[in-house]
Amino acid sequence: MKKASRRCGAAIRGVGAALPDKQLPNEQFESCLDTTDAWIQQRTGIRCRRVLVGEDPHELRKLMLEAARQACNSAAVGVSSLPDLVVVASTTPTDLFGDAPSIASSLASEGLAVAGATAFDVRAGCNGFLVAMITAAKFLESGAHQKAVIIGAEAFSQWVDWADRSTCVLFGDGAGAAVLELAAVGSTGSGGAG
Repeated sequence: MKKASRRCGAAIRGVGAALPDKQLPNEQFESCLDTTDAWIQQRTGIRCRRVLVGEDPHELRKLMLEAARQACNSAAVGVSSLPDLVVVASTTPTDLFGDAPSIASSLASEGLAVAGATAFDVRAGCNGFLVAMITAAKFLESGAHQKAVIIGAEAFSQWVDWADRSTCVLFGDGAGAAVLELAAVGSTGSGGAG
């Protein structure tokens, strides 16, 4: 009789997020658009969004790094369990060529990732974080990598048409991250992202 093979999936071990300081509440749209706070909340659930200020293209990278640090700390990443894969999901125009190698290098210099970790970017719009998570999970399940940091970040506030009520109320800036590792399906903390 054959032994049943134990299935494995990716488990989320830690999460993190980083937001800009500047807040843009719905009430600020009432004076310049044909809208109200109630109209926006009813259709989107959004009360306030965060936006980056200034022209520094590195501000989004700073948010990515902060979210990744929080995720690594939340996952209690240690020297013996450093992530060896970094996947970044962003379609922000100022991030045209991607930040994953830079983020991986910065995390390695802080002792939060393996030096020379595999790092790449995915461009998938609104579902980018999910695509990054599934992609990282497949790398883990294949045995090619042991632990991954995935980051989703966007900064569309500089590109939004603030006179277009149908879209401007939807967008804000920020970054989120998660640490994934392989775990037996059904084990404590297993997610099953793959």
